[in-house]
Amino acid sequence: MLLAVAPAPAVAQLRALAPAGAGPVLAGDRVVWGAGEGALRVISAPIAGGDAVPLGEAPAGSELAAAVNGVAALDPRGRLLAASPTGPFHLFGGRAIGEPPIDTWIPPLQVTSAGVITLEDGGVVLRGPDGRIREVAVPPGADPTRVAATGDFAVAPTPEGALTIFDVRTDIERGQISLGRFDPNTITGLAVSAEGDVAATVPVGDGDDVLLWAPAGATRVRELARGHEYSRVAVAGGRVAFVAADGLRDGVRAFVIDPRTRRIVFRGPPAFDVSSLSFDGRNIALALPGCLVAGPAVSRRTIPPGPCSRTDLAVDTAEIRDGAVSVRVACINAPARRCRVAARVTTRAGRSVGRLDTRVPRGGARVLSIRLSRNAGSSGLQLTVRAVEPANGGR
Repeated sequence: MLLAVAPAPAVAQLRALAPAGAGPVLAGDRVVWGAGEGALRVISAPIAGGDAVPLGEAPAGSELAAAVNGVAALDPRGRLLAASPTGPFHLFGGRAIGEPPIDTWIPPLQVTSAGVITLEDGGVVLRGPDGRIREVAVPPGADPTRVAATGDFAVAPTPEGALTIFDVRTDIERGQISLGRFDPNTITGLAVSAEGDVAATVPVGDGDDVLLWAPAGATRVRELARGHEYSRVAVAGGRVAFVAADGLRDGVRAFVIDPRTRRIVFRGPPAFDVSSLSFDGRNIALALPGCLVAGPAVSRRTIPPGPCSRTDLAVDTAEIRDGAVSVRVACINAPARRCRVAARVTTRAGRSVGRLDTRVPRGGARVLSIRLSRNAGSSGLQLTVRAVEPANGGR
């Protein structure tokens, strides 16, 4: 008798959404992002894949934020737009908030169960779906620019060396978490989950950073991980996502750690930078330099195929020596075993005076020496180093 063997189901993975834009952010079972070089086309699609739905347009430079119950966009003119995860956008919360903050520690926009939180004139403001606007009373001594919020909860570091959790609807304090020996003024990342779990990143003074964790109801933080240049952090579903750097060649990666075992359960693609992080406990969304990606938190080394560049380079400062331009180039990521690199040296007038086409091993670095033509001179030269995407994923 013959037995039919069913093929193994495909494992869902990260997928590429767009080459660049705003977000991506997770909103329930959907992912939302903004694409385009001018006005952003804000798009919503199922995380697992499927038809995308346009939510509307937002001006270039808009910030996106989302939660299970909705999506918000803050444009550079201070207009606040909101939508359900399937749209469409509408003006939200009455008057424009004015010029959004540029160098704030947190994003100027966070979505909670009570409405949208913005940072306005040095204060934290909650805008409800009914149009009501009120200032949130942060804990005494807390810096309003260091407030993280989601669901019913917000958290802020206080000068006494604690993280204070409070209710965004009522401003009532829900508890304090001691930071122990860690300085609240040096916290670089902070997040709270809808269940009240808290995570933070903080430098420890010896060149390393630590990832701190406190489950709901805890009174002290505990250390989960130690490494280099910890920055963004998100917490959901009892797990913590964070961004860490590990040198020029290895780049920056997003990780997910299980606090119970301290085991890393997700490693994202290495990149020159991870400029946006969204995490819901199972799925993750990242903004890499050349690609917005989202999907289940299943580890992968390379950037997913799709509408993006899959090669990521890091380029050091160049110098001219002995008739050549020398520059160190690292291949942080590539779809194959090597990055294909094209280096060009031109004059101010655009005349080519040097070129080099070469390959750099993925995860490695090389010093390139681009020989200059005899009449190149030594001033007014411009070096361009770009990645060449291999055809059909070739070597």
